[in-house]
Amino acid sequence: LGASIGLFSPWSWAKSEDEVPEPAVIVADLEWQLFAESNSRFLVEVSAEYDSEFQNLMAEALPCPVEPDDEWAIVLIGHVTEEPELLFTEWPPTENWHKERVLIRLPVSELKECWQRPLRW
Repeated sequence: LGASIGLFSPWSWAKSEDEVPEPAVIVADLEWQLFAESNSRFLVEVSAEYDSEFQNLMAEALPCPVEPDDEWAIVLIGHVTEEPELLFTEWPPTENWHKERVLIRLPVSELKECWQRPLRW
């Protein structure tokens, strides 16, 4: 199994892909989405069969923002995939060019090896 995760694009204003910074800049600016942990943020995994029910419950408890600059109380960031890879894309694809920008795509086997290699004596 793997995961597909979409990171919010702060460059949705761009009229063309040429106006978007290089991928290295994008990753640097989006890293807070990956590592900005706090005791007020939770990652919840919900089975697909309960997805709608969960989102409805959360919408009642944590209303979405009404102003564009308000923070979101709940956001769907990704899903489990059959493909054994970890995929991070810029989300949503902008209105102007309608394609995902792949930020990170790595096989689970490579990630597992990177994690376990230092632990081998």
